[in-house]
Amino acid sequence: MRIKQPLFCSIAHMEQQHPIVELQVAHKTMALHIPDAAAMRIAFQTQGGEVPYWSQVWPAAIGLCNYLAVNEALIRNKQVIEIAAGIGLPSFFIADVAAHIYVSDVNAAAVACLEQNISMLKLQNITASIADWRSITPNDLLGKDVLLLSDVNYHPDYFEALYALLNLCFEHAVTVVLSTPMRTITSTFLRPLAKHIIAQKTYHINHAQQQVEVQVCTLR
Repeated sequence: MRIKQPLFCSIAHMEQQHPIVELQVAHKTMALHIPDAAAMRIAFQTQGGEVPYWSQVWPAAIGLCNYLAVNEALIRNKQVIEIAAGIGLPSFFIADVAAHIYVSDVNAAAVACLEQNISMLKLQNITASIADWRSITPNDLLGKDVLLLSDVNYHPDYFEALYALLNLCFEHAVTVVLSTPMRTITSTFLRPLAKHIIAQKTYHINHAQQQVEVQVCTLR
């Protein structure tokens, strides 16, 4: 992924309008509202609250986009969910292919940023909402075809809830596309899911002056 300089930036109005950043992701050039990292750090340090991890483009999201670029059949004309989406890069990447995308995050500021991008891009087939992936129910999966997950398995404390969510998807015939950096705990997380992995691909993503190994899997 190549990130160019912001096309517009107004730090004074950070809460209302994030800068527009141009990104090259796989074969697409995209322009999205993305929070200014320095401004977000300053806001966190002065105002407190949760660390704004949602406000960055992470390697797992880029890897997921690369995977979907060459596995377009997974999401073409499909009803897609992305949860714990943060910036929602994969959702915007597939907006011209999927039938409808339901993108969500538990953080209200993240959802406000998602809505900024939906509005700017005039997208009619993306719906943003506040949602906690630990509270997904069978009703939330009704009529859905694919679930996108990016870098959600970063702490063992979340594994049990993630397994419950994935099993719910398997029970309701929802295909899962999971993207994860290869941390020391990743193999531990993936091992119980081995029988559900039908395809996988490893990418090396440049991030913060280093290469991050990302594995993307299709599970059913």
